[in-house]
Amino acid sequence: ILDETEDGPFTLLEERNCRIQLRIVVPRDALEAYDQKTAESRLVAAMARYATPEEAAGDWRWNRRHRAPYPEDYEATLEDWADWKEAKREAEE
Repeated sequence: ILDETEDGPFTLLEERNCRIQLRIVVPRDALEAYDQKTAESRLVAAMARYATPEEAAGDWRWNRRHRAPYPEDYEATLEDWADWKEAKREAEE
């Protein structure tokens, strides 16, 4: 996700991660007995773990979503923003 913020006349973009919350049903008796093996087996069955993002993207379950790219001229925007911030700081001194 690219999160937009405004600073003066500039729109800045910051890459953010999407967080999710999982709710996994665990048998009540496993919770009451604090049966860690049963609880963990439910978690393992519900998710897959990967060592790298590339490995995860190779899994058939991957949703194929991609973050939108930065605008083509975004590096120039960042340079202009840095110059603007510097000029603003100097004017305040």
